[in-house]
Amino acid sequence: MNISPSSIEVKPGQKRDIKFTIEVPDNSSGNYAAWSIIVIEQEEPRNTIEPPKKGEGTVALGIIPTFAFGIYVYQTPPNVEDNSVEITNFTLDVMENAKIAKIEAKNTGNGIAYCTAYIDLTNLYTGI
Repeated sequence: MNISPSSIEVKPGQKRDIKFTIEVPDNSSGNYAAWSIIVIEQEEPRNTIEPPKKGEGTVALGIIPTFAFGIYVYQTPPNVEDNSVEITNFTLDVMENAKIAKIEAKNTGNGIAYCTAYIDLTNLYTGI
């Protein structure tokens, strides 16, 4: 995937167009669905960190909070028809104050599978 321009600056309320191009290989590696994430992140100036004590082995750490969001980009070639998903494991973990049901699934096809998993639990003694 190519994005142009790869970096921009916008003022509050301003809009900018960004173009992206996806090239699908013209061989067997292009016969599979693929995805990527475009991340748009707020830029903050990086200030020099001055540690309170300087000496050999001094390490300084700084955290600069910013905002970011991601855009998923999916590419599915027309020959991709198998979006199969297989449940590989189902467990119920009993903890002190909670019971946690887990489903593990594997994409066994060559496409991107969109699915939502639901679990209906029934008490075998009460039927509820």
